[in-house]
Amino acid sequence: MKIVSILLTVTLAATAGFASQAEQKLVPNNPNAARNAQKRGVGVQPPGLEVIQGFYLSRLKQQTEISDELYARLRPLLMGYLRERAEIGGPRRMRAQRQLFQAVNRGATDDELIAAMKEFDRIDGDVVGSKEKFFSSADPLLTVRQRAKLRVFMVNMENQVNQMIRLSQAPPPPRRN
Repeated sequence: MKIVSILLTVTLAATAGFASQAEQKLVPNNPNAARNAQKRGVGVQPPGLEVIQGFYLSRLKQQTEISDELYARLRPLLMGYLRERAEIGGPRRMRAQRQLFQAVNRGATDDELIAAMKEFDRIDGDVVGSKEKFFSSADPLLTVRQRAKLRVFMVNMENQVNQMIRLSQAPPPPRRN
């Protein structure tokens, strides 16, 4: 478990630099290659996504008490949600958050602040929309109790992942001599 936690932490921390790395790989000579690939549905998978998906999937069946059949039906829905969430909530959100913080700190004009807030709010809305889409696809397959357990599961997993990210970004504790 500790190895999985460390691996997950490292890969999640690396996700923050995903956008620039992906653009560099996709755009050797064509500045529009990344945008065109994204429009075609072809893209680079965020680093660590498979680990995150495995982390969620390894606990899904046990913590939501669903059958093998339901697990098989929920698995692609959850994987799709996590992929979409990583694409929306990872580098895009970090970039929008950074732009908003910088605009506030440098005393940007009201128009610049409005533009930064709109982009930030739009991305947050996309994240919420992605989760709503996942639940609207999963809910018809589940009983009320299973739906409730799925929501508790999702909150707990998100908290665990966020905690691992925070721990990976915290400075190491001072060494005792």
